Amino acid sequence: MKKGTNGMKLLALALCLCLVAIGWPVATLASASADVSAAPGSVAASTPAPSPSEAPPSGDETSPDPSGPPPAANGSLMPPAPRAGTVTVSTWWDLKAEVEDPDGAPVILVGSALTAKDKFDSATGTFIAAGTIAVTRRVTIQSAAGGPFTITRSDRPFEEFFTAFFKVTAGGELTLQNVTLDGNRGQIPVPANESLVVVDNGILTLGDGAVLKNNSSKDNGGGVNVRQGALTMSGTAQIGGTGEANTAPMGGGVFVTGAGSKLTITGGKIIGNKATGASPNGCGGGVAVEGGATFDMSGGSIQGNTSEQDNGGGVAVRTGAQFTLSGTAQIGGGDPAQANKAENLYSGGGVFVDDATFTMLGGSVMGNTAHNGGGVFLWQNRGTASFIMRGGSITNNESRIYGGGVYMSNGTFNMTGGSITGNEAPRSNGGGVYVWGGTFNMSDGGISGNTANRGSGVYLDAGTLNLSGTARIDGNTAYIDGGGVYAGYATFNMQGGSITGNRGDSLGGGVFVDSSIFTMTDGRITGNTAGGGAGMAVYLSNPANDVEISGGLLSAQGGSAILIAQNKALTVSGGAVMQTDKSGTAIYYRGDYADQVKVTNSGTVYSRGKVVEYENTALTFPGPSGDGLVILQTGSHAPYAVGAGTDLTTDPAGAAAKWAVEGGTGGVRYENGANVGFLPLGVAVGQEAPPQPDNYSVRTLRDDATGVEVTAYCAPNAVLTVIKDHLHDKGACAACDAIRQSGAPAAAYDISIEGGYSGCLDLALPLGQGRDGQEVLVRHCKGSQVEDMTLTAGGGYVRGTFSSLSPFAVFGKASSSSSSSSSGSSSSSNSSSSQSASSSQGGGSNSSGGSVPGSSRPQTNGSSAGPMFWIWYVLGAVAVLVIAGALVLHKRYRGSGPKG
Repeated sequence: MKKGTNGMKLLALALCLCLVAIGWPVATLASASADVSAAPGSVAASTPAPSPSEAPPSGDETSPDPSGPPPAANGSLMPPAPRAGTVTVSTWWDLKAEVEDPDGAPVILVGSALTAKDKFDSATGTFIAAGTIAVTRRVTIQSAAGGPFTITRSDRPFEEFFTAFFKVTAGGELTLQNVTLDGNRGQIPVPANESLVVVDNGILTLGDGAVLKNNSSKDNGGGVNVRQGALTMSGTAQIGGTGEANTAPMGGGVFVTGAGSKLTITGGKIIGNKATGASPNGCGGGVAVEGGATFDMSGGSIQGNTSEQDNGGGVAVRTGAQFTLSGTAQIGGGDPAQANKAENLYSGGGVFVDDATFTMLGGSVMGNTAHNGGGVFLWQNRGTASFIMRGGSITNNESRIYGGGVYMSNGTFNMTGGSITGNEAPRSNGGGVYVWGGTFNMSDGGISGNTANRGSGVYLDAGTLNLSGTARIDGNTAYIDGGGVYAGYATFNMQGGSITGNRGDSLGGGVFVDSSIFTMTDGRITGNTAGGGAGMAVYLSNPANDVEISGGLLSAQGGSAILIAQNKALTVSGGAVMQTDKSGTAIYYRGDYADQVKVTNSGTVYSRGKVVEYENTALTFPGPSGDGLVILQTGSHAPYAVGAGTDLTTDPAGAAAKWAVEGGTGGVRYENGANVGFLPLGVAVGQEAPPQPDNYSVRTLRDDATGVEVTAYCAPNAVLTVIKDHLHDKGACAACDAIRQSGAPAAAYDISIEGGYSGCLDLALPLGQGRDGQEVLVRHCKGSQVEDMTLTAGGGYVRGTFSSLSPFAVFGKASSSSSSSSSGSSSSSNSSSSQSASSSQGGGSNSSGGSVPGSSRPQTNGSSAGPMFWIWYVLGAVAVLVIAGALVLHKRYRGSGPKG
């Protein structure tokens, strides 16, 4: 045989191997990533993915699917798969027959308006079949072209339809979209009706365009009653409507019960429904969930619903159920028509929690009304009740009596984030939160801008408040007493956090204590005001026991910082009490015993006016003991009088106290034994500058055009100026140029105060509710440098303390796991980027070789392949090498063989 011939045969053999090796993986990939899309209206386009128990349609109803189940053991074929494609129906009975056919089409189109009715045999005078459609398989019902169409409950004699339109039982999965179910409420005898859809061990999905309305049910759940199973709402689905309410004794729109049952809302509306039953089983105008069921709401809205004779205008969560609110979900709204209401003397306009758990991670409870607990009512009755707030906002709700934002009756309320703002209890107490028993633990988040007669931030009628961490109670207004916190017959432990900028029009700007236990071990009570000047920070009306301040900072400007109204002792054993106005008093005592005010251990009291003043002028303060320290500033700058009256210069050798500057802020540096510290006077100064001018006061200035707020020690004529979306001119300011290089900010403001201010400033920069709970980066032009501060947005604002004013720019904080996010992107987009990156790298359930939770079978997609692919890939590579070798040999033989 010729060498050339051998080379050609070798080449042909290699080509065959290459085609086989490469062809198999190509076919495998093509099968894994086949395009299953189809034109609108085609069978493929309108047919949902089959369930695991259904074989994919073959196009021939009588022949087996080649990719379906194998032959049975006796050699016969398995039964044919259910019919594929869509079927159009034009009557209620055609719809019933198709849905109840176990081999019926997976998608049924309603071709025209239908009437749901019972079937009457005129010959016998009896009903021979119930009109309710039983759903025991997976089916989708939607309107055909020209829809949406409506299925209406019949009210004709002998056809009156009283039962549910659909009952979804074991094995049933019903999806409704672009179709309306109308209960014909008002035309059907009441209370003869049943819910529009009943779910009993099945699954109901309401997708885009599904509407359930105008129904009156004798049973719970005017729109849907989930006795056991699951309901999911998404897109533009709607239950109820303006003037088209669903009504039921409990759960006017939806009722869900049973351990393991679940309601999931990612979109759509539950609107205008009513719960009509009497207490205690008539709650939940929009939704009622009980009996160990779970409700997760991350989108959509529950608005304009009413509980007429019981609690929970929007949502009622009872007896072991769990409700989680997150994302963009909204209960209530900014328009009065969107308010959920608990009418008459009932509670929980937005959410009523009865021996159940409510977890708030995001979203909003807004604009709702009730007798008590306009936003949320927490009630521990016979079991355990808890409210966990980690994010979101409770805003602009109103109670006619107690608890504009939140009312808790026993149970536990843990607040670690989010905001409670702008709520009202105009006739009584507790604008933000009202506590009547139980424990309220607040370690983060803010309660601000609320109003009430007493306790506009928090009113403690009984129970315990533990304030700690970075929690804020600020900017609240009481028409009488206790702008920040009012404690009556309760316990208030201040272990951290801040109570600032609140006002009591009468007494106790920051805290009012009556017949309660009050302790302070850390935190700040500063910048509060009282109309009468009594107890600008704390008013001790009738404390239940002696009061001890063992840490933290408590200060006022004018009036008295602390006022003691009864014969109880006050001990300052740590931290500091400050009075920064020369006409004011640090501690005012109305009792008759000189030794009831004690400054000892590491306690410090500073005043520019009087340190301790007695209503009984015959009494005198004996002075501090141990390492306790009293500092009296007798002039605008110096000298100081310390302890028993030692005169000091500004910086004497061995002095116990001296004027100092730390971090650019002027104040008093002191040392007395183990009692060492620095009292900042809120003055940004040079080394020898005086404290704030005498006529300055704490003021909150607001620019109405932008919503920017600044709280600072300001002159009486101080004016706030804000220019939105403005930085210093390019090239004129290195700091602003550097800020521009960070990208487009979420917000930018050039802020200044004319007329004078001193000290640090508390800024509130508006961002909108969409960023609540996100970390943002605030970049500040501070002279020629950029000052960066990472803060958490809440209540539509980002708040921080700065030493000066100038342009500020706010950026979404970039995620550390996302390499492609710009500096101006939001936290949520960074999170999404990170998740996408994780999935593409094989970290998620969609990665190559991964598995779906609950399944041990490997999953593949169009961008990855299983082990067989790599085997054929290696064979293909070997074939390519063989081809290359064959070509080289062929060329060599041709070159060395005989010519011609």
